[in-house]
Amino acid sequence: MTALAGDDVNTDTGRDVQALFEAVGEVAVVSEADLDRLGALSGAGPGYMFVILDALADAGVRIGLPRQLAIKGSGSNDVWCWQDGS
Repeated sequence: MTALAGDDVNTDTGRDVQALFEAVGEVAVVSEADLDRLGALSGAGPGYMFVILDALADAGVRIGLPRQLAIKGSGSNDVWCWQDGS
């Protein structure tokens, strides 16, 4: 997702920029404050996801799966959840 903010978002140029980014993905027009918040969330998010996936893999090992299979299984949960739109 691309987030756009600023005074120029609602100008012809801003709408052109939004259309350009929409050609390759999702666009959100947000306030400057929300842009900062999204940056923090996007920057920290992958680290949190790896901690969660590692915990899921550990749980898989505890129930008897080989480590490599548990890692693959925990990673596929992440992909499935996002594709499902959850």
